[in-house]
Amino acid sequence: MSDRTSRKAVAVAVTWLLLGIAGVLGAVATVLVAVPGRLADQAAFDAARDCPAAPREPADCLWKQEFVISDIHLYSGRGSEITATLTDRAGDVWPTEYRTNEPLLDDLDDGDTVVGTIWLGEVVRIAAPGGTQKTMADPGGFAESAVGTALVAGPTGLLLIVASGWRLKHRTRESAPRGLTGLLWFTGGQAAGSLALGLLVIVQGWSIWLIPGLWPVMAAPLAGLTALAVRKADDLSAALGGTGSAPAP
Repeated sequence: MSDRTSRKAVAVAVTWLLLGIAGVLGAVATVLVAVPGRLADQAAFDAARDCPAAPREPADCLWKQEFVISDIHLYSGRGSEITATLTDRAGDVWPTEYRTNEPLLDDLDDGDTVVGTIWLGEVVRIAAPGGTQKTMADPGGFAESAVGTALVAGPTGLLLIVASGWRLKHRTRESAPRGLTGLLWFTGGQAAGSLALGLLVIVQGWSIWLIPGLWPVMAAPLAGLTALAVRKADDLSAALGGTGSAPAP
């Protein structure tokens, strides 16, 4: 039974280790590649000026023109896409995709006229008397999404690596130590909290640099609860090779 338990624990620990390494590498790649690229796109869009005339090819300037909107598909459940088709006066069709139904799309009907803003050959925003709405081609918010993704993947990966080593240390036990269980709860909690934090920053339009600053505020209470659980179970001392009493299964 002990050998079987040990093999199972090793398999679980190796799985956590591989997932942890993948998470850390993904976070590093996101921070080094995706975030700078997203910020550069946002800066280029913010610096773009109005086009002097209608561009014949994709151009790094802003051009507004009227479209007739049709084929509006709003969010209808998991996996559904929010899309609409824009048709200009020449009859050319411009497919567009959106993050949400609001604040404008859900108030429009097929055949309504909207004013689209074109940048680099794509419609990045539409406007109508009801307001303005960004399309998925608008670069705004993607840098925040990338930072949020890195904050989910990076800390989660590191914690899984720690959990892997902890499980290997106690591989002969039938069940995981209570402290390790607490660590896994914290891992899941901070991942969910990081995702919610990134979404909050995007929705509120806050600065991307608030995300790293707010993350400790979100993680600290979770870490405190985890540390309390570990100390109560006396697993922390045992995991570090101390003389703490054996934790209950």
